[in-house]
Formats: sequence, structure tokens, C-alpha cells
Amino acid sequence: LWGPLGNRFSIEEKPTLILAGGIGIAPFIGYIDSHPNPKNLYMMFSHKYPNDCYPIENLSENVNFFSFQE
Repeated sequence: LWGPLGNRFSIEEKPTLILAGGIGIAPFIGYIDSHPNPKNLYMMFSHKYPNDCYPIENLSENVNFFSFQE
């Protein structure tokens, strides 16, 4: 097991756009869960496989979520 890798995300109260693609959605799950006001978050998610292949069911309830399948 490796981790955590990379830098942490700073949490800000202002509206924030999150761009994710495919398995790149994984690091944002914790960020969204810990955000004090997730309604200020907007996520655009581009992916190759159907929505049920990704852990988006809880995300779409908490943030302004837009999904685009390639």
C-alpha cells in the first residue's frame, strides 16, 4: 500500500469547480465529504464507462454534479 501521495487540497468557502476524469474521481470523494459547504462545489466528470462503474451515487447528492460519457 502506498499513500497518501501528492499534496492535500485546500478547502475554501468560495464556489469551486472540480474537473475529474475516469478513476481520477477518487481523490475528490474525501474532499467533498469533508467540505463544510458542498453546495459551493461544482464537479464536471468525464468518463468512458457507464455511471454505475464509478462511485458517483453519493457525490451527485452533495455537489452540483455534471457527468459526460465519452
